[in-house]
Amino acid sequence: MSMTRENTRSACRICGARGAPEESFEEIACFRCATCGTVQSNVLPTVEELAKHYAGFSESYTAGMGAERFAREMPKRHAAKLALVRRHQPKGRLLDVGCGEGGFLSQALEAGFDAVGCDYSVRKEYAPRVQVFPGNLDAEGGLPFEDGSFDAVTSWAVIEHVRDPHAAMREVRRVLKPGGFFFCDTPLCGDASERDVAARSHWFCPPEHIHVFSYGSLSRLVWAAGLDVVYSTPSFERSAPRYVARRLRNVLVGVVLGRALRHFDPGAWERRRQSVVTQIGDIQLLVAQKPRS
Repeated sequence: MSMTRENTRSACRICGARGAPEESFEEIACFRCATCGTVQSNVLPTVEELAKHYAGFSESYTAGMGAERFAREMPKRHAAKLALVRRHQPKGRLLDVGCGEGGFLSQALEAGFDAVGCDYSVRKEYAPRVQVFPGNLDAEGGLPFEDGSFDAVTSWAVIEHVRDPHAAMREVRRVLKPGGFFFCDTPLCGDASERDVAARSHWFCPPEHIHVFSYGSLSRLVWAAGLDVVYSTPSFERSAPRYVARRLRNVLVGVVLGRALRHFDPGAWERRRQSVVTQIGDIQLLVAQKPRS
């Protein structure tokens, strides 16, 4: 299946630009905005379709790792992210949006935060002290909390799942106190490894991932909601050795080998781009702050 270009398409849902997407993946019906770089599903799933898709999702979710590795790996990831949160907001009331199994909440509670969670799909049981409320980040007013309720809002691997990222960010801003911090990570698209690798990124997988952000488009989204970006990185890992290993893998496989095939056999590169899925890719991370006035 070859890549196609379309001359007419609705405006990008992130930056509002109109015109042809730079790249289209027909099999999964996604396009890449030629202006901001966000890869997004051509057609939004309905609320009912998402409800059906995520029914019981949190009970069995293992991020593709399998239960054993998930139980071993996720506490380490949570600890690295909690350390980042504490550098900006060492204590206070914290909301973890899309909290999943509640592992990050457990660690936040142990660290002294007054922490609660919110998720589209709520589990039957959580660890002791963990409180999770049903909510919908997709809709303004969808989080069941008063304005200015939290010193920190965390959202780990969530924003790529929502139908309306702008509404989601306005909702985050609403529940933050003035001066409060927003922390999120999300898959990255548009860097050299993703653009050159001879395969399609596994990040492109609607209806789970509806919007996959470029490094610039995530900041654009946050700024549009009235939050100030205070820190961002296009590649986040829980330890320096893992960061180096990921970067080497992405550069060698994604850039060097991908560009070589693209140069010597562009037809093969294009066919693989449409038919083969790769794990190559980065997670970007961003910290933003609500203005104090």
